[in-house]
Amino acid sequence: MRQSNIPMQIAAITTPKLPIPSIRFIRIYTEFLRLKLRLLPMAVNGYFCSMSVKKIIDNLQKNIILSKAEQDLLTEKFVFKKIRKKQFMLHEGMLAKDVAFVVKGCLRSYSIDQNGFEHILQFAPADWWITDMYSFISQKESTLNIDAILDTEAYLLSRKNLLALFDEIPKLERHFRILTENSLVGSQKRLIETLSLPAKERYRNFCNTYPTIAHIIPQKSIASYIGVTPEFLSKLRGNTGK
Repeated sequence: MRQSNIPMQIAAITTPKLPIPSIRFIRIYTEFLRLKLRLLPMAVNGYFCSMSVKKIIDNLQKNIILSKAEQDLLTEKFVFKKIRKKQFMLHEGMLAKDVAFVVKGCLRSYSIDQNGFEHILQFAPADWWITDMYSFISQKESTLNIDAILDTEAYLLSRKNLLALFDEIPKLERHFRILTENSLVGSQKRLIETLSLPAKERYRNFCNTYPTIAHIIPQKSIASYIGVTPEFLSKLRGNTGK
């Protein structure tokens, strides 16, 4: 019996006692876990999309300067989303709850007329924002569809979070005011072009506006955007060499 007790006595002597965590340590570790949970929406397939987040900040800082604290607050509000080709971000008749910032791929907004023809209003390649502005602002049913014309990665910012950010970072309103102004100017310019310019000029303006996607998106989508048939666009491209 004495021999059988020896290992137990040795174990009792050599096994160290684990320290009891202090309240300060528990608080720090809890805050660490809370921060990790905040960052989960920004993580994809196990890696943190720091480069993608930087693209958002770089885009915003074209119009405003953000402190490190403001940048951290901003990135907490965005949600990362992969949108497969032909997958919808928004259907006609739904409420536009989010504005999307594209970091890869391309989205498009369009309406469909009574005859089933698509009329594309906007493309959103990398570094562009997109939503149905009417529905997003008024919170009424959308008249547009938004889907992915290429496999796309985007960050979504809800209207609720955007309004909260306006209160917390007032200068952010300047950036989105400039986006809205540019959108209005662009829409008016396109309307005038559609009414007055020949198809060749409209196609040239499309290539100048969207140089990164002019040769990678379907020809029928470009034709819909400039208001011609795919067959006419094919001939036009042959004549222009683009």
